[in-house]
Amino acid sequence: MATLKLNTKTLATQTSSAEPVIASTVTGGAGLSGMTSLGTVTTATLGSNVVFPSQYNFYVKMSANAAGNNDTWTVVPLNTLVWGTFNTTDYKFVVPKAGKWMFFYSVRFKDGAYGRFLALSIGGTILSGGASSTIARPGGHVSYGTTTYNSNYFNHACLNLAEDDEIKLHFKHIAGNDTNTINYNDDGFDTTFFTGFRLLGG
Repeated sequence: MATLKLNTKTLATQTSSAEPVIASTVTGGAGLSGMTSLGTVTTATLGSNVVFPSQYNFYVKMSANAAGNNDTWTVVPLNTLVWGTFNTTDYKFVVPKAGKWMFFYSVRFKDGAYGRFLALSIGGTILSGGASSTIARPGGHVSYGTTTYNSNYFNHACLNLAEDDEIKLHFKHIAGNDTNTINYNDDGFDTTFFTGFRLLGG
């Protein structure tokens, strides 16, 4: 017979190939009750002593194209929630729990590949440095025999945030009045989106 002990106290026993049985003397307050074996749980109750970490995350996108003025930070109108919690009226994410958060975001500009920028803001303040730097990933699109370039801009940021911080995604172009439109979809794929999740242990 095999015996599992903790600080000389028997937690479970197993005879031959039979299912392990939790010792009747094991107590955990409101933590565990009704568990008859490790292999089979019958009418078990997980009480306040057993805590499962909450998994915070969201994914949001646009439902139509949008435009912004030249050389002006414009909030991306992310009005379609796919999962999680996001304010689709004010286009902001309100941090539900303090900690380290990982964000990924993409904006697809209509035509052109230069003079385009993305940034996150916290409480209305545009972030500088790595969180607001932009990687341009222009992709060619052939339409009616003419080659145009609809450029997708991607970026990510890992931020240490406080509860109730308000996060928004912004875009800007400095190419005059042309190419001031951002696209929400291309051939059925989301091209402008914002997603994030809290790091466990953060």
